[in-house]
Amino acid sequence: MTDRVTVGLPHFDGAAVRAALDWPAAIHAVRAVLVAGLDPEAEPARSTCSFGVGQLLMMPASGASSRDGRRLAGVKLATVAPADPDRKLPRIQAVCVLFDADTLAYKRHWGAYGHKPNDDKQAAYDPKAPISQQFGNPVHCVKVTKDGLVYVCDRINDRIQVFKKDGTFVKEWFYEKNTLGNGAVWDLAIWPDRKQTYLLSADGENNEIRVLKRDDGSVVGSFGHNGRNAGQFHWVHAMAIDKKGNVYTAEVDTGKRVQKFKLTSGSLK
Repeated sequence: MTDRVTVGLPHFDGAAVRAALDWPAAIHAVRAVLVAGLDPEAEPARSTCSFGVGQLLMMPASGASSRDGRRLAGVKLATVAPADPDRKLPRIQAVCVLFDADTLAYKRHWGAYGHKPNDDKQAAYDPKAPISQQFGNPVHCVKVTKDGLVYVCDRINDRIQVFKKDGTFVKEWFYEKNTLGNGAVWDLAIWPDRKQTYLLSADGENNEIRVLKRDDGSVVGSFGHNGRNAGQFHWVHAMAIDKKGNVYTAEVDTGKRVQKFKLTSGSLK
Protein backbone atom coordinates (compact mmCIF):
# COMPACT_ATOMS: atom_id res chain seq x y z
CA MET A 1 0.00 0.00 0.00
CA THR A 2 2.85 2.37 0.81
CA ASP A 3 4.45 1.73 -2.57
CA ARG A 4 1.19 2.47 -4.40
CA VAL A 5 0.94 5.82 -2.60
CA THR A 6 4.54 6.68 -3.39
CA VAL A 7 4.32 5.84 -7.07
CA GLY A 8 0.79 7.06 -7.71
CA LEU A 9 0.91 10.51 -6.11
CA PRO A 10 2.01 13.12 -8.68
CA HIS A 11 4.41 15.88 -7.81
CA PHE A 12 5.48 18.96 -9.80
CA ASP A 13 8.43 21.27 -9.53
CA GLY A 14 8.14 25.04 -9.47
CA ALA A 15 8.88 25.43 -13.18
CA ALA A 16 6.05 23.05 -14.17
CA VAL A 17 3.57 24.90 -11.97
CA ARG A 18 4.62 28.33 -13.24
CA ALA A 19 4.33 27.20 -16.85
CA ALA A 20 0.90 25.61 -16.49
CA LEU A 21 -0.85 27.83 -13.96
CA ASP A 22 -3.71 30.11 -15.01
CA TRP A 23 -2.41 33.14 -13.10
CA PRO A 24 -5.56 35.33 -13.31
CA ALA A 25 -7.63 32.44 -11.97
CA ALA A 26 -5.08 31.77 -9.23
CA ILE A 27 -5.07 35.42 -8.12
CA HIS A 28 -8.87 35.40 -8.03
CA ALA A 29 -8.84 32.19 -5.95
CA VAL A 30 -6.33 33.60 -3.46
CA ARG A 31 -8.37 36.78 -3.10
CA ALA A 32 -11.56 34.79 -2.48
CA VAL A 33 -9.85 32.69 0.21
CA LEU A 34 -8.41 35.72 1.99
CA VAL A 35 -11.68 37.65 2.00
CA ALA A 36 -13.63 34.68 3.34
CA GLY A 37 -10.91 33.80 5.80
CA LEU A 38 -11.07 37.21 7.46
CA ASP A 39 -14.68 36.67 8.52
CA PRO A 40 -14.55 34.88 11.90
CA GLU A 41 -18.22 33.88 11.62
CA ALA A 42 -17.83 32.26 8.21
CA GLU A 43 -17.15 28.62 7.53
CA PRO A 44 -13.46 27.95 6.75
CA ALA A 45 -12.92 28.76 3.08
CA ARG A 46 -11.24 26.52 0.58
CA SER A 47 -10.47 27.42 -3.01
CA THR A 48 -8.96 25.38 -5.82
CA CYS A 49 -7.43 26.42 -9.10
CA SER A 50 -6.71 23.93 -11.90
CA PHE A 51 -3.45 24.22 -13.81
CA GLY A 52 -3.53 21.43 -16.36
CA VAL A 53 -1.41 18.87 -14.50
CA GLY A 54 -3.18 19.20 -11.18
CA GLN A 55 -4.87 21.55 -8.73
CA LEU A 56 -3.75 24.02 -6.12
CA LEU A 57 -5.62 23.94 -2.82
CA MET A 58 -5.48 27.23 -0.94
CA MET A 59 -6.48 27.53 2.72
CA PRO A 60 -6.79 30.78 4.67
CA ALA A 61 -4.95 31.69 7.85
CA SER A 62 -5.99 34.86 9.64
CA GLY A 63 -6.18 36.33 13.09
CA ALA A 64 -7.30 39.24 15.21
CA SER A 65 -6.35 42.77 14.26
CA SER A 66 -3.09 44.05 15.63
CA ARG A 67 -3.03 46.98 18.04
CA ASP A 68 -2.72 49.51 15.24
CA GLY A 69 -5.83 48.12 13.55
CA ARG A 70 -4.07 46.64 10.54
CA ARG A 71 -5.58 43.42 9.28
CA LEU A 72 -3.24 40.55 8.51
CA ALA A 73 -3.97 37.40 6.60
CA GLY A 74 -2.11 34.48 5.13
CA VAL A 75 -2.43 31.45 2.91
CA LYS A 76 -1.15 27.98 3.68
CA LEU A 77 0.63 26.55 0.66
CA ALA A 78 1.67 22.92 0.34
CA THR A 79 4.10 21.28 -2.09
CA VAL A 80 4.65 17.58 -2.72
CA ALA A 81 8.28 16.56 -3.23
CA PRO A 82 9.72 13.22 -4.39
CA ALA A 83 9.38 10.25 -2.07
CA ASP A 84 11.17 10.22 1.27
CA PRO A 85 13.40 7.11 1.00
CA ASP A 86 13.45 6.60 4.77
CA ARG A 87 9.70 6.26 5.17
CA LYS A 88 8.74 5.38 1.56
CA LEU A 89 6.23 8.21 1.54
CA PRO A 90 5.90 11.43 -0.42
CA ARG A 91 7.48 14.36 1.40
CA ILE A 92 4.99 17.18 1.89
CA GLN A 93 6.36 20.54 2.93
CA ALA A 94 4.29 23.52 4.01
CA VAL A 95 4.95 27.15 4.76
CA CYS A 96 2.78 29.93 6.14
CA VAL A 97 3.26 33.25 4.40
CA LEU A 98 2.04 36.50 5.96
CA PHE A 99 0.47 39.24 3.85
CA ASP A 100 -1.03 42.66 4.45
CA ALA A 101 -4.76 41.94 4.14
CA ASP A 102 -5.53 45.22 2.37
CA THR A 103 -2.72 45.26 -0.20
CA LEU A 104 -1.69 41.55 -0.25
CA ALA A 105 1.91 42.72 0.04
CA TYR A 106 4.26 40.03 1.34
CA LYS A 107 5.25 40.75 4.94
CA ARG A 108 7.64 38.11 6.32
CA HIS A 109 8.22 34.47 7.18
CA TRP A 110 10.39 32.65 9.71
CA GLY A 111 11.34 29.29 11.15
CA ALA A 112 11.69 27.85 14.65
CA TYR A 113 13.00 30.28 17.28
CA GLY A 114 12.66 33.02 14.67
CA HIS A 115 15.60 31.59 12.70
CA LYS A 116 15.79 31.62 8.94
CA PRO A 117 14.14 28.38 7.76
CA ASN A 118 15.90 26.02 5.39
CA ASP A 119 14.92 23.07 3.22
CA ASP A 120 17.56 20.69 4.56
CA LYS A 121 16.32 17.25 5.48
CA GLN A 122 15.67 17.25 9.22
CA ALA A 123 16.64 14.34 11.42
CA ALA A 124 13.82 12.15 12.69
CA TYR A 125 12.47 13.33 16.02
CA ASP A 126 14.28 11.82 18.99
CA PRO A 127 13.24 12.96 22.48
CA LYS A 128 16.77 12.21 23.74
CA ALA A 129 18.48 14.32 21.06
CA PRO A 130 19.25 18.05 21.32
CA ILE A 131 16.20 20.21 20.67
CA SER A 132 15.72 20.88 16.96
CA GLN A 133 16.47 24.43 15.83
CA GLN A 134 14.13 24.03 12.84
CA PHE A 135 10.44 23.24 12.61
CA GLY A 136 9.59 19.62 11.95
CA ASN A 137 7.59 18.57 8.92
CA PRO A 138 4.83 19.62 8.84
CA VAL A 139 4.11 22.84 10.69
CA HIS A 140 0.50 21.91 11.30
CA CYS A 141 -1.25 25.04 12.55
CA VAL A 142 -0.78 28.78 13.08
CA LYS A 143 -3.15 30.77 15.30
CA VAL A 144 -3.05 34.49 16.20
CA THR A 145 -4.63 35.93 19.36
CA LYS A 146 -6.02 39.40 20.03
CA ASP A 147 -2.85 40.50 21.80
CA GLY A 148 -0.81 39.84 18.65
CA LEU A 149 0.87 36.59 19.67
CA VAL A 150 1.37 33.86 17.07
CA TYR A 151 1.03 30.23 18.21
CA VAL A 152 2.62 27.58 15.97
CA CYS A 153 1.98 23.82 16.10
CA ASP A 154 5.33 22.08 15.53
CA ARG A 155 3.61 18.72 15.39
CA ILE A 156 6.44 16.23 14.96
CA ASN A 157 8.57 17.97 17.61
CA ASP A 158 5.76 17.78 20.22
CA ARG A 159 5.82 21.52 20.88
CA ILE A 160 4.06 24.85 20.56
CA GLN A 161 6.21 27.87 19.80
CA VAL A 162 5.00 31.41 20.47
CA PHE A 163 6.10 34.48 18.51
CA LYS A 164 5.30 38.13 18.05
CA LYS A 165 3.93 39.00 14.63
CA ASP A 166 7.32 40.36 13.58
CA GLY A 167 8.79 36.87 14.03
CA THR A 168 10.40 37.49 17.43
CA PHE A 169 10.51 34.27 19.43
CA VAL A 170 8.74 34.49 22.81
CA LYS A 171 8.57 31.00 24.36
CA GLU A 172 7.83 27.34 23.73
CA TRP A 173 6.05 24.49 25.48
CA PHE A 174 6.51 20.74 25.02
CA TYR A 175 3.80 18.10 25.47
CA GLU A 176 4.19 14.33 25.79
CA LYS A 177 7.82 14.62 24.68
CA ASN A 178 8.24 10.89 24.20
CA THR A 179 5.56 10.86 21.49
CA LEU A 180 6.94 9.62 18.16
CA GLY A 181 4.94 8.92 15.01
CA ASN A 182 2.93 11.94 13.95
CA GLY A 183 3.66 14.02 17.05
CA ALA A 184 1.57 15.46 19.86
CA VAL A 185 0.47 18.95 18.70
CA TRP A 186 -1.90 18.86 15.71
CA ASP A 187 -4.18 21.86 16.08
CA LEU A 188 -5.06 24.73 18.41
CA ALA A 189 -8.30 26.55 19.15
CA ILE A 190 -8.55 29.80 21.11
CA TRP A 191 -11.02 30.07 23.98
CA PRO A 192 -13.72 32.68 23.14
CA ASP A 193 -13.70 34.72 26.36
CA ARG A 194 -12.56 38.35 26.30
CA LYS A 195 -9.02 37.58 27.44
CA GLN A 196 -8.74 34.37 25.38
CA THR A 197 -7.64 32.70 28.60
CA TYR A 198 -7.16 29.17 27.30
CA LEU A 199 -5.93 27.23 24.30
CA LEU A 200 -7.30 23.83 23.35
CA SER A 201 -4.66 21.58 21.81
CA ALA A 202 -5.59 18.56 19.69
CA ASP A 203 -3.22 15.59 19.88
CA GLY A 204 -3.98 13.14 17.08
CA GLU A 205 -1.29 10.64 18.05
CA ASN A 206 -2.35 10.23 21.70
CA ASN A 207 -5.94 11.10 20.78
CA GLU A 208 -6.88 13.66 23.39
CA ILE A 209 -7.70 17.35 23.68
CA ARG A 210 -5.66 19.30 26.24
CA VAL A 211 -6.84 22.53 27.85
CA LEU A 212 -3.89 24.89 28.29
CA LYS A 213 -3.52 28.17 30.15
CA ARG A 214 -2.50 30.59 27.43
CA ASP A 215 -0.16 32.61 29.62
CA ASP A 216 2.13 29.76 30.64
CA GLY A 217 1.05 26.69 28.61
CA SER A 218 0.27 24.60 31.69
CA VAL A 219 -2.27 21.80 31.25
CA VAL A 220 -5.38 22.39 33.35
CA GLY A 221 -7.60 19.69 31.87
CA SER A 222 -8.11 17.21 29.05
CA PHE A 223 -10.75 15.00 27.50
CA GLY A 224 -10.95 12.09 25.08
CA HIS A 225 -8.80 9.03 24.50
CA ASN A 226 -8.15 6.50 21.76
CA GLY A 227 -11.24 4.71 20.50
CA ARG A 228 -14.19 4.71 18.13
CA ASN A 229 -17.07 5.46 20.48
CA ALA A 230 -18.64 8.82 21.27
CA GLY A 231 -16.19 11.08 23.03
CA GLN A 232 -13.21 9.04 21.87
CA PHE A 233 -10.85 9.88 19.00
CA HIS A 234 -8.93 8.32 16.17
CA TRP A 235 -6.47 10.84 14.70
CA VAL A 236 -8.23 13.97 15.91
CA HIS A 237 -6.94 16.41 13.32
CA ALA A 238 -8.76 19.72 13.54
CA MET A 239 -10.82 21.67 16.03
CA ALA A 240 -13.03 24.75 16.36
CA ILE A 241 -14.86 26.55 19.19
CA ASP A 242 -18.01 28.61 18.78
CA LYS A 243 -18.86 31.71 20.80
CA LYS A 244 -20.81 29.61 23.32
CA GLY A 245 -17.77 27.46 24.11
CA ASN A 246 -18.94 24.36 22.27
CA VAL A 247 -16.02 22.40 20.81
CA TYR A 248 -16.12 20.72 17.39
CA THR A 249 -13.51 18.10 16.46
CA ALA A 250 -12.70 16.42 13.14
CA GLU A 251 -10.98 13.05 12.75
CA VAL A 252 -9.06 11.85 9.70
CA ASP A 253 -7.62 8.52 8.51
CA THR A 254 -10.40 6.01 9.27
CA GLY A 255 -12.00 8.24 11.94
CA LYS A 256 -13.90 10.25 9.33
CA ARG A 257 -16.29 12.07 11.61
CA VAL A 258 -17.05 15.35 13.37
CA GLN A 259 -18.00 15.41 17.05
CA LYS A 260 -19.53 18.21 19.12
CA PHE A 261 -18.74 18.69 22.81
CA LYS A 262 -21.10 20.94 24.75
CA LEU A 263 -19.76 23.37 27.34
CA THR A 264 -21.30 22.59 30.72
CA SER A 265 -19.16 24.80 33.00
CA GLY A 266 -19.35 28.53 33.64
CA SER A 267 -15.92 29.27 32.17
CA LEU A 268 -17.32 31.86 29.75
CA LYS A 269 -19.02 33.93 32.47
